[in-house]
Amino acid sequence: MRPTVRHYRLPIALAVLALLALAGCSAGRHGSSSSAARAGAATAGGVAVDGGNSNLPAKAPDAAAASGAALTSTPLQQRAVVRTATLAVTVTNVDGAAENADASAKAAGGRVDGDDRNGDATDRHAELVLRVPSDKLDALIATVSKLGHEDSRSVHGDDVTANQADVKARVDELTISVGRLQDFLKHSGSIGDLVSLESTLTQRESELQSTVAQQQALSDQIDLATLTVDLHTKVGAIHAGSGPAGFGTAIRHALDGLLLSVRWLAALLGYLLPFVVVLAIPGVPAAIWWRRSRRNRPAPVAPPQPATE
Repeated sequence: MRPTVRHYRLPIALAVLALLALAGCSAGRHGSSSSAARAGAATAGGVAVDGGNSNLPAKAPDAAAASGAALTSTPLQQRAVVRTATLAVTVTNVDGAAENADASAKAAGGRVDGDDRNGDATDRHAELVLRVPSDKLDALIATVSKLGHEDSRSVHGDDVTANQADVKARVDELTISVGRLQDFLKHSGSIGDLVSLESTLTQRESELQSTVAQQQALSDQIDLATLTVDLHTKVGAIHAGSGPAGFGTAIRHALDGLLLSVRWLAALLGYLLPFVVVLAIPGVPAAIWWRRSRRNRPAPVAPPQPATE
C-alpha cells in the first residue's frame, strides 16, 4: 500500500510547530539583547535617554557606604588626627625668644604662619603661629617652654578620620560624574541637550574644585600641627622658676631702688620749689616783723607778794 499525503500530515505539522517555536525564542533573545544595549548606551555618562530625548544626568552612586567600610577597617595607628596646642611663656627678651621659636619650627621641618609683635621695652608682647609635623609637636613645645617661664599650655587632638573619608569619597564621586558628563557631551544630539549638559558640567566641576580644596586644607591640618605661642615680658618681673637672686643681684637691685628713690625725691623738690618761692616773698618779711615785735614787747610785771607775819 503506497503512502498518501494523509500519512505525512502529522509529521509536517510537528515540524512547522517546531520551526515557529525556534523563531519565537530567537526573536525574544534578540529583543532582550537590543533592550539591554539601548539601556546601557542610554545610561553611559550618567544620563537617561527615552525616545531620543535626554534628561539631565544624575549623580554617580553615593560612596558613603564605601567610606564607612574604609573607616571601620582603618587601624588605630593610621587614624587622621588634627593636633593643636597653645603655650604662654614669660621671657626677658620677647624678640630674641620669638626668633629662637621661629628657628626651632623651621628646623623641625615646619613653617611660621604668623608673627605678631607689639608693645615697648617695658611691656613687650608677641604671638606666634607655628606649624610643624604632628609627630614633632611635643618636641617643639618642650623647646619653646625652655625660653622662659612657662605660664600655661594646652594640647588638643581631634580625630577627623571620618571627615577625611567623606571628603575623599565625595571627590571620587564628583570626578567620575565629571568624566561621564564630558564623555556624553561629545555625543550630544540636540542643542537643548548640549546646553543642559554644559550647565550641569560647569556646576559639577565647580563642586569638584571646592571639594578638592577642602581635601587639601584638611590634609594640611592633619600633616602639620599648629602651635600658638604667647610671649610676653615686664620689667622687674621675677620668674618663679628662676630661683632666688644672688648676693650681687640683690645689691644691684638695692642700689637701683635707692637711685630711684633719690630721683623721685629730686623730682618732688623740683615740683615744690616754685610754690616755696612764691610763699617766701610775703612770708619772710612777716616772720621778721613778728619776731621783732616779740622782742620789743615789755616784760610782764609780777604781782606784789602779800606780806607774811
